[in-house]
Amino acid sequence: MRADDVTFFAGVPTMYRGLLGALDETVGVAALAANLRMAVAGGPALPGELDKQFLERFGVTILEGYGLSETSPFASFSRYGEQPRVGSVGVPIPGVQMRLVEED
Repeated sequence: MRADDVTFFAGVPTMYRGLLGALDETVGVAALAANLRMAVAGGPALPGELDKQFLERFGVTILEGYGLSETSPFASFSRYGEQPRVGSVGVPIPGVQMRLVEED
């Protein structure tokens, strides 16, 4: 992140947990955070505490989405510029329709 002035970070919750776990007093978090503009997550739901820790360290809220191969790659996503609900997969992206269906 430091060598390439990373501004966009995408990963699954495990990657965010690993990144936060690798931060110690030898890492210039302020320099990393100064470049970072957006962070996104997919895969399993992002735990609220992990989102909170990332926000505290980097000043960036992680946006979450939902998708699968057939939707290349997202079907819904948190809206950029709006405060996301932690644990939500956001809203359908343009061109996607969704509906809730009961199990039966």
